Amino acid sequence: WGDPTAPAAPAGLRSRTLGLVGFGMVAREVAALGKAFGMQVVAWNRGGVPADAGVEECLTLPELAGMSDAVCVLAASPTPLVDALFLSRLPPNALLVNVARGSAVDDTALLHAVETRGLKVGLDVFSDEPAAPHASFTSASGLVGHPSVVCTHHIGAATRQAQEAVGLSLLQVVRSFEATGVPDNLVP
Repeated sequence: WGDPTAPAAPAGLRSRTLGLVGFGMVAREVAALGKAFGMQVVAWNRGGVPADAGVEECLTLPELAGMSDAVCVLAASPTPLVDALFLSRLPPNALLVNVARGSAVDDTALLHAVETRGLKVGLDVFSDEPAAPHASFTSASGLVGHPSVVCTHHIGAATRQAQEAVGLSLLQVVRSFEATGVPDNLVP
């Protein structure tokens, strides 16, 4: 109360724009949540965004960044989709959440954007995740522990309900593959 050093009140989500990097099944659910909060939703997807998806399609990632107040990275990629150019197009104080793969975001460029442009970040995945099941929760990038970055150690979907859903989804993929010979939801 009345602390002049306290951070300013958050701007809120209503009338802001949510950018989705990737537009698979999870992104469609995130889009619905964004709309429920009164957000405009834009999306980029390697294979395009269906015309009936109810979101505006962006043809390039820099275009998406330039339109977005908040970005959720949902597309796996072995190389960064979110790089220095993308981050430079985001407005100051934008939000970025990565729940896809650590390699989808350039850590060095992200730390620079956090420190120079006031980005606020949520990470559930990291480019340097430990391979062992028991390890320290640290990162060479400087993002873990940064006051503008909230991190979870790859446990965003570690509820019983989520694990049951993953198991059921796996069964569906196996049954579909047995029936058609084509894998569902193939991630490059």
